[in-house]
Order: sequence, then C-alpha cells, then structure tokens
Amino acid sequence: MTTYQSRTKKQLKITGGQLIKDGILQPSPQLGETLSYLEKAVVDAKVANTQPALISATKSFINEDD
Repeated sequence: MTTYQSRTKKQLKITGGQLIKDGILQPSPQLGETLSYLEKAVVDAKVANTQPALISATKSFINEDD
C-alpha cells in the first residue's frame, strides 16, 4: 500500500536528523528546503510517504542543485 498522506514535516516518514545521520545532508538551510520539498511532494502525491521513496527523492532533489 502506498501512502501519500502528510500535512506537515512531522508526519513525514523521515526526519532531518535521519538524513544527517545517514550522511545524505548536513545541518544547513538546504536541509530545511529539502524537508519542505518532500512535504509538498508527498501532499501533491508525487512521492510516497515511505523512507525509501523519501530518501530517493532527497537524493534527486539535492543533485538538481549541482
């Protein structure tokens, strides 16, 4: 079952702390921007609210800036 429901960052199935711990992001404004992007993507049903999908979307999002 794919879950898309999320209204706030607190409802995302991943946190900024997890992204930092996994070495995906560092504490920075980019972390907040990424979480906002993920929140909107889940609300808009573009990304499933699962850790694997959110990690993949995070990596794609941060690589767009390169």
